[in-house]
Amino acid sequence: MAFLSTYKGTFLRAEELDSAGRTKNIQHKAIGTLCKTFYYQKKKMAQLFPEEFSGRMPDPAVGLACTALKCCIQEWATGQHMNVAFTSDLFAADYAGIMETISQVRAHPYHGLSFQEAKRQWACTGVTHSYADGAAPVRNDFEAILD
Repeated sequence: MAFLSTYKGTFLRAEELDSAGRTKNIQHKAIGTLCKTFYYQKKKMAQLFPEEFSGRMPDPAVGLACTALKCCIQEWATGQHMNVAFTSDLFAADYAGIMETISQVRAHPYHGLSFQEAKRQWACTGVTHSYADGAAPVRNDFEAILD
């Protein structure tokens, strides 16, 4: 994995550009992985709150995941692990800033749609993995023809 930095929120952006050569804001792989793991596999928050997580990842959930990721980056900022308490006292301003960034991205005609699609994909992938233990059948033999 490439080095993650908190400088100007670079950890929020995907390392690669999209097919149009544009930035993928709030779409770093670590964010999607954390959202899918925490909300669908470990805590299964999506099953406890199905209306909020139905077919999409809620913005506040993404914001919390981004804030947690920032905390983790700070814990390793020196190259050695140093505990940083993940508390609202320390990270409320970061969460508010991340939520403002999410609002700016959502308001943009191009990047808003890109972000919405990423959240939809995280939710769909998360649901597939959360039921992979046999709780519900998973069939992935569909193919779209996008010509």
